[in-house]
Amino acid sequence: TNFNGDPERITLYGTGSGAVLASLVVMLETVNGLYIYIKTYSQGFFVSLIIE
Repeated sequence: TNFNGDPERITLYGTGSGAVLASLVVMLETVNGLYIYIKTYSQGFFVSLIIE
């Protein structure tokens, strides 16, 4: 199905462990050059790194 979206602008959404996984996706080499917007509804991976 085609939603007429921009395949280079991706939005990820996650809660709980999904928020952690969404945060980790930006670290993958395969997403270089893509604009990724992350919306999390819980503490994500990067917040844990900053606190520790």
